[in-house]
Amino acid sequence: MRIRARSVHAFFLVGILVGTSGVSQVLQNPAKPASENAGRVLKLKEVWRITDEAGKFFLKWPSALQIAGDGSVLLADEGELLKFSSEGKFLQNLYKEGQGPGEIASNFIYSIGAGKIYVWDTGSAKLFWTDLDGRLIHQTGLTGGWHSDFLGVWGDGFLFIDQVPPPVSEQNDKLFDFPLNLNWVSSDGAKSRNLHVFKTKIFLTPRSRTTWDGSFFAFSPDSGRIYASCAREYLIEVFDCGKERPLQAFKREYRSVPYKEKGWENSFYKTYNVPKIRIERDIEKIFVAGKNLWVQTSTKDAAKGSLFDLFNENGRFIDSFYIGLGRTLMACREGDLFIQEKNPDETYRIVKYRIEK
Repeated sequence: MRIRARSVHAFFLVGILVGTSGVSQVLQNPAKPASENAGRVLKLKEVWRITDEAGKFFLKWPSALQIAGDGSVLLADEGELLKFSSEGKFLQNLYKEGQGPGEIASNFIYSIGAGKIYVWDTGSAKLFWTDLDGRLIHQTGLTGGWHSDFLGVWGDGFLFIDQVPPPVSEQNDKLFDFPLNLNWVSSDGAKSRNLHVFKTKIFLTPRSRTTWDGSFFAFSPDSGRIYASCAREYLIEVFDCGKERPLQAFKREYRSVPYKEKGWENSFYKTYNVPKIRIERDIEKIFVAGKNLWVQTSTKDAAKGSLFDLFNENGRFIDSFYIGLGRTLMACREGDLFIQEKNPDETYRIVKYRIEK
């Protein structure tokens, strides 16, 4: 993607972010990026598309699209871990239901790394890995039992995000700074250590838990960086796994979108005395694309769809654009976008597009 930059671009330090594991700089970007044609709709050319194939697979709730080193594409769905060739041709369903080695009891989270597929079976607290054709290589139980989220492989172990709620006796109808522990677990499951603690706000009562800020994480195995959005306001924290410390945080001037209250929320707020949410989450998702970071914002256009911001590896705001109405970005890689769309009959399709310069 070609970006024409202005000769001068405001980019400055506004303060520090103090966390439980160290201090990192917070860099403030202006509202407008460096690109002179920011705000455009990207021109996309279709390369191939994936749709339901009777007797082979059906796309019900497609998610977690990932691309392997050989270009093959994996896609998680209900009771499915689908593999497609680099040309979008269906190859096989790698999902095996059960309690045995290499089988999945219920829900799962997976990651691709070094020519292997790593699967965290959340129902049975086990992790196993296979080759790209689904042949089992090894399986292990992990220290600490259940983990909230699996980020991927780092070194000779695995990265997890673990929620740590306070005791029920302390969940007394108020907003909590809810810790999200970044933990490393060795590949044999015998050792673990805490690398960092992110924090997000959650409203807790003895009877219910309400996500307030929410959180999104994106892990780049190439750089060893974790990008985290744990606040409702526009802020991205960067943690360096190699140095085992926060690297920096960055943000940009952003006009927040007013929150649209859901039908059930008004009575819920009254019953539990929950403070009302005023704005939508400024950041809805984060994607790693090489050395750049794509950030999906809460800004929507009736004709253009969602607004995406582009940052470089130093946290500099260099571009913003739309990808078109009715398109949900699933992954981006080397000028290619993998997008979820709906067919006229409300079924899903996955389309690979090439960004035209």
